[in-house]
Amino acid sequence: MINPDVDKAVDEFLEKVGKHLPEGFETEDLLQELRDHIREGLLDKMRAHPDRDQMELLEEVLQDVGTPEMIAEEYSHSGVQEEKTESTSKMRFFGIRLIAFIIVGVPAAWYVSNVVQSIDFLSALVILLVFAVLESVLRLWQTEEDA
Repeated sequence: MINPDVDKAVDEFLEKVGKHLPEGFETEDLLQELRDHIREGLLDKMRAHPDRDQMELLEEVLQDVGTPEMIAEEYSHSGVQEEKTESTSKMRFFGIRLIAFIIVGVPAAWYVSNVVQSIDFLSALVILLVFAVLESVLRLWQTEEDA
């Protein structure tokens, strides 16, 4: 059983961490994950050293975890890295889609302009491009809705 004073000290530590986290960061999930990590570390130390004071063991765990400033900085950097990776992935995805459209759309427009004499190549290409853009927007809208 963990002492209520130890729980209070953990809450104070997590409050300090929360104050250093950047705006818009998912602090509740992060702080709960950090609380669980601290609790597991403390319980492990309590099992290994049942005769020692819980506050001393908590201090050791918190030293292992790091200062609130270090924790917040580490998580803010990992959040920025995830945003950059996601942005790069989206750009790569749209680049591949553009290349695929060129590979498929240009020959398809040429074919349509030769089969249907009333449609010229440029008109067929524009029509196919409009359909490709609409499909991409719809797909993007659907994936954002699922998230």
